[in-house]
This record gives sequence, structure tokens and C-alpha cells, in this order.
Amino acid sequence: MVRVVCFALVQAVLRLGAIMLSAFLVTMPAFAEEAGLKRVPVPEWVDYLPDITALSGIGSDEIDRPRYLLREMQFTWVGGSRQIWERQVIEMATDGAATEAGTQIFDYNSALEDFTLTGASLWRDGEEIELWDTPQMAVELFSTSYEASPLNPQYFVMMTFPGLRAGDSLDLSYLRRSHPDLSDSERGLDQEAVVPLQFDDRVTLARAVVNWPAWKRFSFRPCPRR
Repeated sequence: MVRVVCFALVQAVLRLGAIMLSAFLVTMPAFAEEAGLKRVPVPEWVDYLPDITALSGIGSDEIDRPRYLLREMQFTWVGGSRQIWERQVIEMATDGAATEAGTQIFDYNSALEDFTLTGASLWRDGEEIELWDTPQMAVELFSTSYEASPLNPQYFVMMTFPGLRAGDSLDLSYLRRSHPDLSDSERGLDQEAVVPLQFDDRVTLARAVVNWPAWKRFSFRPCPRR
């Protein structure tokens, strides 16, 4: 097993893109399990960083936008199928930032992978509050299909967190697991680990961990120097 770790300390300005949904099916807001979102433990292979809130930037600048204390992606391959674990820790210095951070949207293609939550918690006044399946976390699912391939359904998971306020930090993590029965053409991207380490968001620590199987041919571009 070859482990490659890249990280970057970055500061940038958020620029949000628009999400267009067509031919979609929307469920009403519900608790996570009622909406069909499942949860699994953080996998044992993950290199988990504790105490991320120690990177807090509150007091250094009170810009009215969320700050990502951490954005990271970790990869491994189990039985030849790729697994991607992602984590975001979002800090809100103002009420305006809390309002913006209160809606998070993720997407995945259910024909190629499954999407499960591994953590959802709120840090407030030094205390960690579990959000999974509580009124403080509502979930909606959107489904749509690619025009060129209607058999490949694209799903959007929208999480809303009412009641966030200035000083809070939201800690979310989730796991994407490729289906083991993908065709050779579908498995092409499944054999890569592509990670953004430079963002338009305000990010304190960006991190990538790749657990590359020893039996696979290995090549990579140098990590960026920032």
C-alpha cells in the first residue's frame, strides 16, 4: 500500500455556482433516515484529524461568509473498487455566514456509486452536538437523469440545518463507494484519485490522502507548493 498525503493552507473568496435540476423528483424535508439517507461509521482506513476547531479563524476577520476550517478527500480501493471519504468543517463567524452554511448540497450517481453519511455534528461553545436524525438536520433528496443516458440516475442530497448562529462550526463527513460490478468503461475514472487542493472558498486547511494499492501502476503529479 502506498499512501500519498497532500495538504495546503489556503485563503480564498467564495464563488458559488448555480445548480440546474431538470426532470427531478423532490421529497419533503425529513429526518435523515426517513428521507432515505443512510449512515455508516467512519471507515477504519481513514486518517481522521481530531480537534479541527483549533484552526478557528474567528476574531481574525469577521467576513460575512462561511470559512472552511477543513476540506479533505481520502481514497482507498477495496476489492478493486474505489472508496472516497470526504469531510468538511465549516465555521461561521457571523449570522450571515450561519445562514449561508445552513444549506449543503451533495450529488452522486446511483448507477455508479452509493452515498452514505459518516458524521454530522455541530460545535457550539466548545461542545460537540450530534445532529444525525434530529430536528436540527433536515434532508431532502432530488433525483434526475442525464439526457444522454436516462438509465444513470443522478441524485442530489440537500441538508438544511436550522438554528445555526455566529460562532458555530458544522462538521460533516460522507463516504462514496463505487459499485463492484461496473463495466470496464465505467470503471475508468474509478481507477483515479483526482483531488482539488485550491478553492474559490475561504479554506484554512485543504488535505488529500490516497491509499494506493501496491499492485496498481502508480504515477502522480507533484503536490502544489502553496
